[in-house]
Amino acid sequence: MKIRMLVADLDGTITEDRGTYRVPLEALEAARRLQEAGVLLGIVSANAIPVLAGVARYLDIRGPVIGETGCMAYYREELIHLCRESAREAAELVERDFKGQLRPSWQNVYRHHDFAFRIAPGVEPSDLVARIRERLVEAGFESIHVGYSGFAIHLTPLEKGKAYGFREACRLAGVDPSETAAIGDSDMDAPMLELSALPIAVSNADPRVKSVARIVTRRPSGYGFSEAVDLILSLNAKT
Repeated sequence: MKIRMLVADLDGTITEDRGTYRVPLEALEAARRLQEAGVLLGIVSANAIPVLAGVARYLDIRGPVIGETGCMAYYREELIHLCRESAREAAELVERDFKGQLRPSWQNVYRHHDFAFRIAPGVEPSDLVARIRERLVEAGFESIHVGYSGFAIHLTPLEKGKAYGFREACRLAGVDPSETAAIGDSDMDAPMLELSALPIAVSNADPRVKSVARIVTRRPSGYGFSEAVDLILSLNAKT
C-alpha cells in the first residue's frame, strides 16, 4: 500500500497540544518532508476557512483544506461551499437560550454553515451538549448535529461532518481513500479515520479515536504527527 495523501485534523493533532495554537517545529519539518516526498497533506478541521487558508498558505500545505466540519473547502485558491444547509438559526437560538454557559466563537463571523461555541468555565461539556441537543429537537432543528471537538461545541448540518470532509478532500485531490492515511485526536475525527486505509491516532487522542485507529503514536499531538509522517515515509519506501 502506497500512501498518496495524509489527511489530518489541526487542533490537538498538528498543534503542540489541545491547549495551544502553537505548532512544534518538528511537526512543521515533518509536513515539509512528507510533501517533498510526493505525499500530499490535507486538513479537515472544524475551524473557519479564513483561518485554515492562512495556515495552509504559510505552512505550505498543498492538499485540500476542508473547514467548518466538512461544510467548506479551500483548494488551489478556490473557495467551495460543500453544504446546502446552515446551522445559523439554530446557533442564534443556542446563543440566546444558553447565555452564560457558552459564548460564540469569534470565528462565527466568518462561518456560513457550521457554528462554534466555547464553553464557560465550570460547565460540563457532555451535559451541555445533551441539553443543547434536546433544546434543538424541541425547537424543530432535528437536522442539526451537536458535537464537541475538545475545544468547542459545534452545530453542523446533519448531512455533513468530518467523514464527508475527508471524502471531499480525496475527491478534490484525485486520490482514492485506499491510498490515504488519516490522523486525529478527538471524537469528531473518528468517522474520518474509519474511511482511510491507514487510520492513526495521536497518543493523547480520545478513546473512540484510538479504538478505530490501526496505529496509535507513542507521542502526543504534533509530536505524534511527526512520528506518523516518518512511519508513512518508511512504508512508502518499502512499496
